[in-house]
Amino acid sequence: MDARILLVRHGETDWNTDGLVQGRSDLPLNARGLVQAAEAAAALVGRGIRRVVSSPLQRATQTAEVIAEALGLDGFDVDDDLVEQAFGRAEGLRWADATARYPEGVPGMEDRSSVVARAVAALERWAVPGETIAVVTHRGVINALRLSVGEHPDTVTPAFGNAAIHELVLADGRLRAVEEPG
Repeated sequence: MDARILLVRHGETDWNTDGLVQGRSDLPLNARGLVQAAEAAAALVGRGIRRVVSSPLQRATQTAEVIAEALGLDGFDVDDDLVEQAFGRAEGLRWADATARYPEGVPGMEDRSSVVARAVAALERWAVPGETIAVVTHRGVINALRLSVGEHPDTVTPAFGNAAIHELVLADGRLRAVEEPG
């Protein structure tokens, strides 16, 4: 039996608004981000979610808290392996500025395969066959997972906004993408 995983990107922060790379910087949601978290929560109601798991970063835990409350759950779990991709010296910069400053590669940036390995390990820990979970994480993690399941054969996935929801299925030890939930 398949385990359904609804990946939710956290709501907006001021750095999102300013176009800055956040990475592991621990920033709170802004007012719009709180509204987005509530909208994501409303979209998840009625989907049979039994558990919410979150990255430890504040912007994700705030989103997870709103979702868990809307779903009538007694809180949420935190998994360090769902933390955003480390972007090293790019954090706090605009991506174009970081790549111009470091054309040979950004020092301290975590590679995609490491992100996928730890995120998949987390999903395997929490996913239960026949159940649905919501996982609140970050754009870098979601992009890495989407690429790893072959959802987009290119090295770039289409852009998606804060509080976007993406569905994966875990079956027989393999992740696969399914169409986005409505």
